Amino acid sequence: MGEIGAARGAFLWGTAAVYLCAFASLYTQIPGLYGREGILPVRRMLPFTGKPLLDQLTDSPTVLWLCPWLGLDTEQGMELICLLGVGLSITALLVKPLRDCFIFACLWFLYLSLYQVGQVFLYFQW
Repeated sequence: MGEIGAARGAFLWGTAAVYLCAFASLYTQIPGLYGREGILPVRRMLPFTGKPLLDQLTDSPTVLWLCPWLGLDTEQGMELICLLGVGLSITALLVKPLRDCFIFACLWFLYLSLYQVGQVFLYFQW
């Protein structure tokens, strides 16, 4: 049982490290790729219409739909998601008991939220 636990721990630690690299590298690229003067501004991907939030989430599942209610623009929302992802990844790297399905489900959903609006730059990574 010890070998399985060690392999599981190494796999989860490595997955957290990959998420850390993904969120940290995307954070530095957001202004140039998705900012107001970026190559493909992200605000075009999420036109805030009068549709209910549930309809918007079914069209494109991303937490960036919540940005207007938080008083953020979409670029700031992407930066906040990246910072949350970095924080969760570091937590999963350093605190072994927190390497569980809840943390990794949150990391997955945060990255999915970025992927939904990432256009060409994130489509190639998947």
